[in-house]
Amino acid sequence: MRRETSHPRTSPVSTRVRLAKPLADGVVTLRLPAADDVAFLRRWASPELLEGVWISGVGPTPIPDADAWAAAIVTDLIAGWSEDGSIHASTLVIDEVEPFVGLVYLTERPNDSIELSYGVAPPFRRRGIATRAARVVSDWLFGTGAYRRVELRIAESHPERMVVAERAGFRLLERVETYVEGTGQAFVDVVFVRDVTR
Repeated sequence: MRRETSHPRTSPVSTRVRLAKPLADGVVTLRLPAADDVAFLRRWASPELLEGVWISGVGPTPIPDADAWAAAIVTDLIAGWSEDGSIHASTLVIDEVEPFVGLVYLTERPNDSIELSYGVAPPFRRRGIATRAARVVSDWLFGTGAYRRVELRIAESHPERMVVAERAGFRLLERVETYVEGTGQAFVDVVFVRDVTR
């Protein structure tokens, strides 16, 4: 098993690619975040609806001011597509039968690779949304010519997410133990990849 250290991200980042128009497969649509998303995000501002940390950096805790919380998150998501960047990198919003039911985060890695991480709101889970989103976004990323490999890093304790990876066309590559410098804890991820040729 490979070991690595995760250093805290202190500088905002963005990706080399820009989404020109929404991506869709007939069921899900992935698009850039917009100011109007504050109204859609506000509805998720309760501990039950934030379960599973599907919004990066936000756990299932009470949100005292849903409007301010949603506005701050959306501002950060929009910044991820600007030159200023975001601490969470570039993020796409997932729409299905309703707007803003999930997010896909894009984090560049060395050697023409990019990591996807995703989250879906609890009421919309187990509908294939994450599988579709991972497939659609990775196809688009390959089409840009900027990346040769897309990675999914999945906590070893979440086998249901591994099923999502396999259904989206990713293959198991390795297990990685990551030491998190900021917390002093280590955890094991299972790395799934999809290469430009697949």
